[in-house]
Amino acid sequence: MKITLTLFLIFNLTTPLFAASKESVEKTPQKKEIKRKISSFEKSPYTEKVLSFNNSKNVSSFLSELKNKQDNNITTDFETRTLKALSLPLTHLRGIYWRLNKIISKVKVFDNSVDSFLHKYYSNFDIRPSHIPPLWQYITEPLPSKGQFKKASDIQKFTLKTLIPSIDQAILRLKKIEEENIQQQNEDLALFNLDLALIYGENRVQNLINKKTRYLNVYTSDLILVKAWLQDLKGSLLYLASYNFNGFHKMVNVFRGHIVLGDAVKLFSNLRLKKNRLTNYQALSESKIFMLKKLLTRKRYKKLFSMKKSNYKGSHTLVRSKEAFLDAVESKMKAIKISNKNILNNELNRSRRFGIESGNDFFKLSLKHLQLKRDLLKGPTVVHDRLFTEKVKVNVNALFDPNNRSIKDLKNLLPRPNQFQTKPDRFKKNHPIRTQTGLPYLNLGGLLPDVENFKDLKRKKFLLIQRAGVGFPLGTWLTVLI
Repeated sequence: MKITLTLFLIFNLTTPLFAASKESVEKTPQKKEIKRKISSFEKSPYTEKVLSFNNSKNVSSFLSELKNKQDNNITTDFETRTLKALSLPLTHLRGIYWRLNKIISKVKVFDNSVDSFLHKYYSNFDIRPSHIPPLWQYITEPLPSKGQFKKASDIQKFTLKTLIPSIDQAILRLKKIEEENIQQQNEDLALFNLDLALIYGENRVQNLINKKTRYLNVYTSDLILVKAWLQDLKGSLLYLASYNFNGFHKMVNVFRGHIVLGDAVKLFSNLRLKKNRLTNYQALSESKIFMLKKLLTRKRYKKLFSMKKSNYKGSHTLVRSKEAFLDAVESKMKAIKISNKNILNNELNRSRRFGIESGNDFFKLSLKHLQLKRDLLKGPTVVHDRLFTEKVKVNVNALFDPNNRSIKDLKNLLPRPNQFQTKPDRFKKNHPIRTQTGLPYLNLGGLLPDVENFKDLKRKKFLLIQRAGVGFPLGTWLTVLI
């Protein structure tokens, strides 16, 4: 049932072997040495404040101070303006783990995973810089004044009314800094320094082999990438706000319980040395079909995964989600193009610092991937295999169309229990297996519009996953359905 967790990430489709059929690839910049001007900066006034954090109240006061800072007389103080922009959404995340905990704890798989991660991280606090624990306390501490979310719809209301508007404000502020610098300068100039002590602590940076690497220059292209990350986050939150997830924990726990029961049956069949003892594949297949029957017939799951009438700024959240993802792709392409103009400069140590020996080649490859993402989000795109003549038409926009009947309820895309056929296992006698024979929507809600039959769908799935190596998330999503 990973469909709900991976569907909204479909915009991240990337592939090293595929290219869009549209002629949109940018020309490679000529290799010439470009002199980059590096500004000289004094030590940041904010570093000492961050390093002196003792508790979550210090963190909260620091973010509130930034958020309420006046914009007057700081037109060139890019560090203050950047931190102020990022503080806008961060002020709403105080105690967010505690607020989510009542819902997370209901889904045992998630609860165990999150708890394991937190325990592992907390166990290493003794070797972390002293300002790191207060930052974690800020997002995990109880916040009775806000209260805990009781159901998924409470989280969706919070994101639509509070979190996403603050992300929008942060994006607009970063965009203003970007426009000012691009208009005034032809080069990607350094705006301010990032002190590595904020990551490793003051004591650790004293042991740097090269003391000059303590301060990393932050450029306009870096801020554009931060803006792109916020736009991706906004798109994901808007997509998740488009569907009903109330009661999701009940489905997951029932499915998990049946998998455990199937494992027990398999174990006992092995102990009894039955000739037709269950295999792992058989046990998982039986659990999957059992859950499909429950999900499609039980009233408790009737509204689960169904589309909500959610709107943001006058349009359905699905439409706004697609716009945010497209904006993110455009921002990443813009940042890479700016960096490409300067990456060949011998004086630029940033690429070597991150271990990129051939930065220009690295960015060219990324640019091709982003161009494919942009084409997919703009409309139906024919994707070609670069080794063979096979091609597949992909229409990602179908998954962002609120008027698309097939995605008004994501359960419509799932296979039906009667669309599985029992076949004998050719490798072992008395080992029947179940194989899928169809889907309610062979075109996957319009994602693959030219599919002729289920066999053709399986071939195109193989083409996208095996020949293109798309992997997560599209590969995982296709694997769930087929």
